[in-house]
Formats: sequence, structure tokens, C-alpha cells
Amino acid sequence: MTTMPTGVYVVYGVAHQHTGGIGSTLYGDDGRVLCSSIPIYGKGKEAGDEAGYIVGMSTCYPQPGSVKINDGETLTLVSNYSSAQTHTGVMDLFHILVADYLPKSAALSLDTTL
Repeated sequence: MTTMPTGVYVVYGVAHQHTGGIGSTLYGDDGRVLCSSIPIYGKGKEAGDEAGYIVGMSTCYPQPGSVKINDGETLTLVSNYSSAQTHTGVMDLFHILVADYLPKSAALSLDTTL
């Protein structure tokens, strides 16, 4: 658990797990899901697709302004590992990119006159 000193908006999130991981979820104080990340297991023999190993994690990109962490809110990370897969220990990290405030317009405007 960690407490956020000031309120922020979640822009991006991704977890990090090792073999045996089956997913991670970051929760807010009230139990709402802020972001979830699921492992992608390799299926082959070549580098980057090794069978039985986690080769990637799903990410979350919430709609701008849709996921707010409030001032002083305590976050809880739940990491799940399978007991069916052999592993000597478990670990989890969850990275989030946050913004202090929202832009005046959530839609991007591209100026093509430049």
C-alpha cells in the first residue's frame, strides 16, 4: 500500500511480474479498480517469445480524466500468482504515469498551418 500525498489523474499503467504471474490490479481507497495488467506468455523458442516466460504485460490507458486518485488516498496493489507453476518466489511492480491536472481540452488539436 502507498498513500498519494496529492491528487492526480492516471494517464498510463503497467505491472511487472515473473513466471507464474497471472495479473495485477491497483485499487483505490473505496475498492475501485484504477488499473489492471495481465501477463502475456511466450509460446515459442526465439528470443522475446520464450515458451513459459512472461514476455509482456497488458497496459491501461484510461480516458483522460476518468481515473482520479484523490489527495491522501491510499492505493492497494494485489498481485496474483499461480500455484500450478513452479516458482521460487513472487514479486510485483506497478508503474503509473500521472498528471497533476487535465488540459483545457481533452481533444488534441493539430495546427497544420505551421
